Amino acid sequence: MTKVAWWSSVGARACAHGVLCVVLLVAPGCKGGGGSPDAGDGGDASHADLGMPGPSTTYFARHDGRRCAAPGCGGYFLQAVNQADTLCADGTRAEECYVADLDWTPSALTPSDQTRATGATGGFLLDGQISSRAYGGSGVFGVLLVESAWVAEWGTPLTVPTDAPLHGLARTALLCLIDPCFNIRMDTLGTATTLMISGLDVSAVGASGPEQALAASALEAGTLRATGSVMTDAVAGPGGFGETYHAQQFYLRLPLDAPP
Repeated sequence: MTKVAWWSSVGARACAHGVLCVVLLVAPGCKGGGGSPDAGDGGDASHADLGMPGPSTTYFARHDGRRCAAPGCGGYFLQAVNQADTLCADGTRAEECYVADLDWTPSALTPSDQTRATGATGGFLLDGQISSRAYGGSGVFGVLLVESAWVAEWGTPLTVPTDAPLHGLARTALLCLIDPCFNIRMDTLGTATTLMISGLDVSAVGASGPEQALAASALEAGTLRATGSVMTDAVAGPGGFGETYHAQQFYLRLPLDAPP
């Protein structure tokens, strides 16, 4: 398949306020394998969990559209964000891992929010741990123990697997006397890389005005996630040129009225 890297680089950026900011983004890969169904309710009592779950990770998630008997098909493919590969339930690594079920128990999300997550028109992210579960005579398949879910109900979903990096964005308490003010922290999830930027632009995502307002609120609460790139502003402020994050998609944590 052909993949397009929206923003993947290793380098140093001289910020407008004179501090050298290092950018390190690792592009993820593609494909995977496995099999199983979409339970969405934590599975059933006849299914036995096996072994210890893997580390908690953030995943791009997509429905499995293959047509075959469950639990061999019908679940989800998961790709660890900002990683070269994904650790699967059987201990192997692939560009994507198949899981038969989503076990929502750790998340405490209501059934309506679970449905809202997996039905998000612009795509969804899941935080959780991949574990193994025996499905009677059908075999052993991966299951994701979902800790939290993030949705985009606007714009176009990313094609997963994807090279698009995922970031967490939060407004800090830094006070500035002149613009631009570098008071937004941009964390590249799954890495130790952090960059301070001065602005956020979600106008290209395709979200409505009220939805963009939700993104602004999530930025203030420190719960916004997005894919995109940082560009130097075309017009300088009194303190020099700012650096603005231009989102190509953004995600909000469920439930939408959850506290920071």
